[in-house]
Amino acid sequence: MDTELNDLLVEAIWWVGRWSWWNSDLPKSFFVEFSATQIWNPPMKDGMPPNHQIGFHFLDPHCVCFIERYEGARPNWPELLHNDKVKQPLNFHDPTITFLDTTLIHQLLSEVINIRVYSGSDPRDVDWDKANAKLVFWAGSLGLAIAADEMRIANHSGLVNSEQVYEMRRKYSDYYRDYWLYKTATRFHPNLFPFPIDYVCEASIPGAGRGELPDDDPIWDKIRQEDQRLTNRIKRFLSRLVGRH
Repeated sequence: MDTELNDLLVEAIWWVGRWSWWNSDLPKSFFVEFSATQIWNPPMKDGMPPNHQIGFHFLDPHCVCFIERYEGARPNWPELLHNDKVKQPLNFHDPTITFLDTTLIHQLLSEVINIRVYSGSDPRDVDWDKANAKLVFWAGSLGLAIAADEMRIANHSGLVNSEQVYEMRRKYSDYYRDYWLYKTATRFHPNLFPFPIDYVCEASIPGAGRGELPDDDPIWDKIRQEDQRLTNRIKRFLSRLVGRH
């Protein structure tokens, strides 16, 4: 993995993402899934927002370890996560994740107070510079360290290559921009908002300077019609109110 792809994935995952699942078929593979990422995948069904999950298959792993950096973790938290029974989501609060940066890997591992070796070596004994595929992260107080011979990226439709990942990220950026442009335009008429509510977008409200929808966008005609409809309702109400006196 090159630096550009690592940086793209890190930014897409940590901003509002969370560690949502893992699965294993050891010794062949180990799978890690993140949800609520700033990645665009087609909605799972009509009327839903885009799917924001992305997963990573690690083939022939030689280090798979669950890690903790604070006291008090439930003894069976890895199993709870695997079985979708973790009550508090494992959110990222900082960019404490890397697929590439060995300096950051050692920094992250320096915070470990407890290691659960699931398979292979202790992460402190791994030569991370020689690992062909790697991932180390903290999602809150819990995390994972994995080194393997190969890594493949997947969404809910199957494996995706690096070019597809760049496209998924670009589509999210375009979608996020449009989501907030329309949300701003329809702020007084939320019934006209053309998207399903997307909590990934809602969790990262954009700053100023994001632009405006073009004047010829069809939404403006709908807004004007809605404004006129509401104006007529108010006029009728006032007329009836005056008539009573």
